Amino acid sequence: MQGLIENIFNFSGLNLIIWAVYIGFMIASVMYYYQKKVVGGFVRKVMEMGANSPDTALTLSELGYQNHPAIRRELSGRGPLRKMIWEVEDNYREGEDGVLYCAREKALDLNIGKFYVSEERRIDAQLRYDSKGTDLFSLIIAAVIFFVIAVLACIWLPTLLSLIRIY
Repeated sequence: MQGLIENIFNFSGLNLIIWAVYIGFMIASVMYYYQKKVVGGFVRKVMEMGANSPDTALTLSELGYQNHPAIRRELSGRGPLRKMIWEVEDNYREGEDGVLYCAREKALDLNIGKFYVSEERRIDAQLRYDSKGTDLFSLIIAAVIFFVIAVLACIWLPTLLSLIRIY
């Protein structure tokens, strides 16, 4: 039994590849959870509050996200959230890819900026940030299942590969 455990957690060769894939899967799962729950929660809140045009746009304070560091970071970058959430400003220009870009000369002020999800992007936002099937329990179950698969792969894959080499 001791040798089996040492073989499973021997981080060399094939086992290293198996555990690297497992860790990559876990990182991707946590990022997916973050996008659906944290960022998606913000997008759903904007849509629930009816902010769908510059006239109905809301500030972070009005949305209850004024002190949320993750949302503030997402809004200040050029990530996928900035393609869904637009800031009210007069100097937008359309890029070659059809996306509206802000031609601001100053940094975005998240304390006074008003944000909305346009009607054109509403369906995209609903599909991208839908929260069905995304909860912490699902994340934990997936981690356990893939951990078991990784352990079984560490046990059986070397044996299967040695059998293939014989023939």
